Amino acid sequence: MSMCKLKKDQVGATLIVSLVILAVITILGVASMRASNLELRMAASARDRAVAFQAAESALGRVESFIDGNLTIENVLPSCTTNNCFSANCNNGLCFTGDLQGAVNQDDCRLTSATGELKQPWKQEDNWADTSLHRTMSVLSPGLDESGDFKQIDVRYMIEFLCFVPRDEKAIDDGENSRNNGVPLYRVTVRASGDAGRSAVALQSVYRARR
Repeated sequence: MSMCKLKKDQVGATLIVSLVILAVITILGVASMRASNLELRMAASARDRAVAFQAAESALGRVESFIDGNLTIENVLPSCTTNNCFSANCNNGLCFTGDLQGAVNQDDCRLTSATGELKQPWKQEDNWADTSLHRTMSVLSPGLDESGDFKQIDVRYMIEFLCFVPRDEKAIDDGENSRNNGVPLYRVTVRASGDAGRSAVALQSVYRARR
C-alpha cells in the first residue's frame, strides 16, 4: 500500500470521529439547556406557590377578624336586612344553604336544606367565577411592580354559616337557656394565585365566632 493512500484513509477517519464527537457535544449541550430551563421553571413555580400560600394565609386571618368585628347572630337570621345577610345563593359571598326558617331554638338549625340536600358552595366553580357570589380583598406580595411598589394580589373568599355551637364548651346544659346561648360557626374558604399566575392555593378554616 502506498504512503499517499494511507494518508487519505487517515484523513477520512479523523473527519468521521470529529463529526461524532461534535454530535455528542451538541446533544449534551441541548440536554443541559433543557434541564436548566426545567429547573428554572420549577423554581419559579415553587416561588409563585409560596407567594400564593402567604397571600391566602394572610387573607384567612383578616377574614376571621372581619367576622368578629362585623358579623353577629342577626346576620344569619331570616329576618336580616343588612348588606351582610347570609343567603342560600351566596349573595355577596355569604352562604347558608341549610335550614333555619321557622326554628324556635338554635338547636333547630340544620346544615341540610329543607329538602334534605347538603350543599357545599365552595366546591362550585360558578360561585368563584361570579363576582357577586364571593368577596375579594387585596394583600401585599413580596414582589415589586414596575414602579418599585409592592404588588397587590387579589384573594377571593367565601364565608359559610354552619349553624351554632356552645358559647362555652365547658358550660353546663341548663335546658332552654343553653339551647339559645350559642355562637355562630363559620367555614371560611380563600383562594389566591401567585403574582406570576403560575400557581393557585386554596385554604380553609372552621371558625367559631366570639359573639
